[in-house]
Amino acid sequence: MTGIAGILGPTGSDVTSRLSVILDSMKDRGSNPRTMVVDGNDRVIAIGLCSHENEPSRMISPEEGSMVADGIVPASLELEDVGGETDGRSLSDAVRTSRPFANLAISAGKLLALRDTVGQKPLYFGTGPGGTVAVASLKTPLARIGIQHPQPVPPGKLVSLGNAE
Repeated sequence: MTGIAGILGPTGSDVTSRLSVILDSMKDRGSNPRTMVVDGNDRVIAIGLCSHENEPSRMISPEEGSMVADGIVPASLELEDVGGETDGRSLSDAVRTSRPFANLAISAGKLLALRDTVGQKPLYFGTGPGGTVAVASLKTPLARIGIQHPQPVPPGKLVSLGNAE
């Protein structure tokens, strides 16, 4: 089982080291971490995953779009198309699969978190010190970076973090 995580914070914040703390806290999900960082005008977004050496995992390069997944993401899901939907409406029309998955993506300066419609793969998010927002497969790693009460990403919902203020 792969562990996935993402973090968004203001420019100059310690986003990459906080992501490392989260991924290190999920070593039971894999000791092979990979990360990707996207710098914006006023914020930095980083996503990553930890998987076991021989376990298939999905991480897409910045040229193709920035995404990490735990499970099998439906081929019909076009994240760029749903990236503009910031109201968290159900994506059950786009995600019609019985397969478990959790997905994180970077789109239009936002961190997007999505779970399968049944909620078989765990995914939590919350806000930490300095307005940093993070998402992870497990609650405990979020607590290690100061997020006190992480909330689950609702099954079948897209949570869009980092909307323009």
